[in-house]
Amino acid sequence: MHLPTLVGIILLLNFMLGGLLFVIYQLRSKQRCFLYWAISCWVFVLGGAFAAAREFIELPWLTHWLASILLITSPLLAVRGIQFFRSPNRRHKWLAQLLFLAGATLLIGALYPIYPWISPLTSLVIAGVFAWAVYLLMQIKSPMQLPQRLLCIFFVLHVAIMLLQAISMIFMLVNNAALPLSASSDPGIIAGASVELADSAAITTTLLTATFISHLLLTTTTALMFPLLVFTRSEQTLIELANIDDLTKLFNRRAFFIAANEAFRDTRMQRGNLTVLMLDLDYFKEVNDTWGHSVGDECLQWVARCLKRELRDTDILARVGGEEFAIALPGVNKEKAQALGKRLCFAVAEQPLTVDGNTIPLSISIGGALCSDKHRDFQMLLSDADQALYKAKDNGRNQLVFA
Repeated sequence: MHLPTLVGIILLLNFMLGGLLFVIYQLRSKQRCFLYWAISCWVFVLGGAFAAAREFIELPWLTHWLASILLITSPLLAVRGIQFFRSPNRRHKWLAQLLFLAGATLLIGALYPIYPWISPLTSLVIAGVFAWAVYLLMQIKSPMQLPQRLLCIFFVLHVAIMLLQAISMIFMLVNNAALPLSASSDPGIIAGASVELADSAAITTTLLTATFISHLLLTTTTALMFPLLVFTRSEQTLIELANIDDLTKLFNRRAFFIAANEAFRDTRMQRGNLTVLMLDLDYFKEVNDTWGHSVGDECLQWVARCLKRELRDTDILARVGGEEFAIALPGVNKEKAQALGKRLCFAVAEQPLTVDGNTIPLSISIGGALCSDKHRDFQMLLSDADQALYKAKDNGRNQLVFA
């Protein structure tokens, strides 16, 4: 395809993508990251159009200086969108980006008298911006989803392409500077040198064209990934809201039954062991009445942390009621569960919680049940553990009783 036509199509696609992102911004309660990404697309189109105009007009301030500033601003806006998406309240990050842009503007301005060197410098600066974007994506504290992985790959490719483009431009400029020198050399070697320089110039031009087209295409595909990044994160947030207890950050009752029922089915198929523990904070109503519900919430969070420290990653821990917790222990027999239950009681009772200088004694009662042939479903197993919990409370609390 004709290169100017291809460039025009890609710039038009980016302009339309900017419009799409702006529409999404309007529809999603004006979520700022979409606005930054939309403006990033439009700024890229404007910078690309000015840079493409170098073939037709001789206005270095427009086609080199302003075009380069716009092409640097575009990925900076994309980075700002990622930052706002990660932490909307960290507005001070604007200062770092503005200072970065101001420094790039001054550096490019200093090269204005030799404006052909502005382009390789711009490519190096853009490579640095995309490397920064990779770092920000890697800092997102959640399991990396497919759009996030793809964005990281695209940004790394951007870095590589921009570095290759900068090297090619520098090589071409040095090559062009060598042509006048070769003309003043010995006439006997002028012909050979000219052929070598012409061949290297042709190779460099082909490489520059390839990197330029790759950069345009990658920019377009990267813009397509931005909405997917937000939508997958939103879906993950909704899943967490449906399955995670907001106070303790443990599984809630719904998620516990889903995971525990699956563990129950696996245990039956594999003829293995499955133990369930029901836990309850002792005298928790008195804690709320004496210290207040905010302190009661801190007690629940503290107990949740104590329990989690003693369990394996494969164990299923959940808050299933006000002060009730449940644990499903796949592959654990009665003896091991009893030892674990004693450790849990000790961990809570022997390390009193201190809030605002006040020591709050806490303890837990535990009821346990081991899966056997009489348990037709998980609910029956949980019911036996619950009955054992009542016995533990009747026997004086702060202890484990097995069904």
